[in-house]
Amino acid sequence: MNDLSTLAVHLRHYDDYLAVRLQILKSQPRMRRNWLALAVAQYLAGRHAAACQTLVYYEDMLRDVPDRDVEFGEVLLFHARVLEEAGEYERCLD
Repeated sequence: MNDLSTLAVHLRHYDDYLAVRLQILKSQPRMRRNWLALAVAQYLAGRHAAACQTLVYYEDMLRDVPDRDVEFGEVLLFHARVLEEAGEYERCLD
């Protein structure tokens, strides 16, 4: 499935990529990287609202994130970009 998702994204078939990432998430929901990959797939497919919901769920799922955690900072920057492109500037600034 991972190879299929890589092929779909290389061919820029983002709706297919989204479908594959959703199947992977359903089979392995406890892996954090699958949630992030789903959010990226939703973003690439132009589904910004769904990507925002996935990112909010992911951020709520994390516990005890240390200060200045680089990975979490990157997730927040990506979330801000998704909000910006969705036109939700106030939420982006928050």
